[in-house]
Amino acid sequence: METITLTGSTGYIGLRLIPRLLEKGYKLKCVARDPSYLLNREFTDKIEIVKADFKTEENLDLAFKGSNYAYYLIHSMSDSERFEDIEKTCANNFARFAKRNKIKKVVYLGGLF
Repeated sequence: METITLTGSTGYIGLRLIPRLLEKGYKLKCVARDPSYLLNREFTDKIEIVKADFKTEENLDLAFKGSNYAYYLIHSMSDSERFEDIEKTCANNFARFAKRNKIKKVVYLGGLF
């Protein structure tokens, strides 16, 4: 069974993608800053939840360990003056840890600038 790391799993697209990927037979590692958003859902017992924030490096190896593929759905929906810096940090951390963990393919959904 192929494993997918799904970042942004608590967002609008992530929450709708989880059931569809499970239906296709993928094993999911759902990464969230606040895992409570993934609890008490119809799919909770079918996913692995990893608490991590791509603004830091904590738990990022765990987020990718054992995965074959990864979805990048991380976007700071904010009007912060540091929006671009935060986006760049998250993207760089994702790329570095995905490469280190030998992720075969990344699916990227772009954000608005």
